[in-house]
Amino acid sequence: PALRFPVPPMTPNLCFEPSDSLPPSRYVLLVSGTMSPPHVGHVRLGLSAAAALRADGHSVDAICFLPVHDNYLCNKVAAKCSSGASGADLLAFPMCDRCLLLRALLAR
Repeated sequence: PALRFPVPPMTPNLCFEPSDSLPPSRYVLLVSGTMSPPHVGHVRLGLSAAAALRADGHSVDAICFLPVHDNYLCNKVAAKCSSGASGADLLAFPMCDRCLLLRALLAR
C-alpha cells in the first residue's frame, strides 16, 4: 500500500511582494544545473544575483558554479529520448568537458 502524507491547506492569499529589508549579510551563491553546455547565460545568472544582493547592501564572497553529476545528465537525456526527442535535445557533455568549458567562460 502507498504511504499517504497529510497535505497542509494552501494559503489563499499568497503574496510575493518584497519583504522588509534584511540586515546586511554575507553570501556564497550556488548556481547549479546541467550546464550542457555551459554558456554565458549561466555566468550572467550568478553575476546578476550577486549584483542584486550587493545593491541591497549585502556582500557576496563567492559565486560557485555546480554542474550536475553525469548520472543525472544521462538520466535526463534518457527521459528525453524515451519521449521522442532527437538531435540537439540529446546533446550531453561529460562532466570533465563541462567543467573545462565553464572555466574558459569564467576566464573571459
